[in-house]
Amino acid sequence: MSPDDIAARAVARPPPSLGSLSEEDWLALVEAGFRGGVLTVLAPRLPPSPAVRARFARLEAALRLEAASRQSSLAVVLGLLAARGLTAVPLKGPALAERLYPDPALRPSVDLDVLVAPADLEAAVAALEAGGFVLERGPLERFSRRRGHHLHLDAPGRTPLELHFRPLSAFSCDVPAAELFGRARPARLASGAPTLLLAPEDEFTLLALHATQHLAQRPGWILDLLLFLDSSPALDWAAVEERAWRWRCRRGLAHALLLLRTFGADVPARLAAPAGAARTRLAEWIRRTALARQRGPIRTTLHLAFDALLTDRALSAVVSAAAAVGWAIGRRVRHFRHPRP
Repeated sequence: MSPDDIAARAVARPPPSLGSLSEEDWLALVEAGFRGGVLTVLAPRLPPSPAVRARFARLEAALRLEAASRQSSLAVVLGLLAARGLTAVPLKGPALAERLYPDPALRPSVDLDVLVAPADLEAAVAALEAGGFVLERGPLERFSRRRGHHLHLDAPGRTPLELHFRPLSAFSCDVPAAELFGRARPARLASGAPTLLLAPEDEFTLLALHATQHLAQRPGWILDLLLFLDSSPALDWAAVEERAWRWRCRRGLAHALLLLRTFGADVPARLAAPAGAARTRLAEWIRRTALARQRGPIRTTLHLAFDALLTDRALSAVVSAAAAVGWAIGRRVRHFRHPRP
């Protein structure tokens, strides 16, 4: 297996043995664990090799700097919104890491995700702009408002922000933000910032759909779900099933649960069934084939097919594919307008 494959399987229950790896293998595995967001499962299993531990320490230090910036940025964002009387819920990111991970700094993320009510979107943008954030405008913004689920904002020295006005747009799901806010519960982050957190059944379902939507490319997303299940032994699976029916995301959720079962998770078999055996096999073949491809038209086409196969409503699959094409074009426009150094 490649280092990336070993890093992915390292999150499985029970974890595979790593005792036969050479120092060179371990050096490659640590790098793969960093890319995949699973350094936290490798940390307690590091060999005594000074070279391996030095490389781990270097990557760990980088993650700690980024984590401190994310935590500070999230507190600022929530503070700016609260000052205008706006209710917000952080999704994924630091708010998830500090609840699930033994060492939250070892869960990486490249941006922040914060959900506001659709009716509060313009007021939220105004509050953030007054606090120094800049909304990315242009074709991508216009497309995101029509078909997407978040707007992108940046501020100097802050972690980039995805301001959600819909929880997600995967598989043409219909997830009412108002419903999520109605079940959210008050909490306080490690930074001391007050916030709301989603109900466990809502959060798990959204995390599963997010991982599936992105082909479960990062094993860290699988690890999120496994740790979530560890921390929520009383998760109401009947409520998860009911949400999947109403939100029209049964197939997308089922595929995520099937993946979790391959990693040793104990999830109800009935919830992993709605996609159908033939559709499931085809979707999984497409997912693996897409992941084996470099980014480009073929991978994009495979991703569109995967999304269409797991969309509950057949007619919506066409709309979903068209939206994904538009999103891909928008990302390409953004890349050429703002190339990375």
